[in-house]
Amino acid sequence: SDTGFLYIADKNGDVVYGPVNDVIYRIHKSMLQDDKIVEIQGESYQIMENETGIRQWRIVGVFPQNITTRIIIEVISYFIIFALLILLVATVFLTLLTKAITKPIGELKGLMEQAEKGQLDVRFESEYDDEVSKLGHSFNSMIESINRLLKLVYVEQKAKREAELKAFQAQIKPHFLYNTLDTINWM
Repeated sequence: SDTGFLYIADKNGDVVYGPVNDVIYRIHKSMLQDDKIVEIQGESYQIMENETGIRQWRIVGVFPQNITTRIIIEVISYFIIFALLILLVATVFLTLLTKAITKPIGELKGLMEQAEKGQLDVRFESEYDDEVSKLGHSFNSMIESINRLLKLVYVEQKAKREAELKAFQAQIKPHFLYNTLDTINWM
C-alpha cells in the first residue's frame, strides 16, 4: 500500500537499506523476532520478516494494520461474490439440466395418461437415443399392439355376429316355412 514499506535489515536487526520515514527508525530489534502487530506512534502495524540468504540479511515488511484488515476484507468479499456467482451459474445449469432430463419423462407420462383414457393414436417422438426414448419406443410398440388386437377383436366380433345372424336366420326359415304350410293347410 502507499503507507506500508519494505526495508532490508542485517542479522542484528539494524537497517541496511530502507525508505526514509519516521516509522522505520522506531522499529526495535525485538519486534522482528516473530510476525507481530506493534503500536508505533499511536498506529498499529503488522511486521513480517523473511531471511534472504544473502549475508544473513532479512527483508522486513511493515504494513498498517487497518490496510491489512481492509485487504483481507476485500479478498473475503471477492471470494464471497465469486462463490455466489458460481452458485448462481451452477443453479441455472442444474435447472436447465433437470428440465432437459425430466421433460421427456413428463411428455411420456402425459401420453400414457391419454392412452389410458382411450386415445390410442398418440405416439412418443424423441431425437435422442437414451433410456427415456427406449421407454417411448416400447410405449409406441405397446400402443400399436393394442390397436392390432382391437382390430382383431373387432373382426372376430363382426364374424361372430354374422354367424349368429345366419344361425338365427337358419332357425327362422324352417319355422317360417312350417307356419306358411300350416296356414295353407288350414285355409
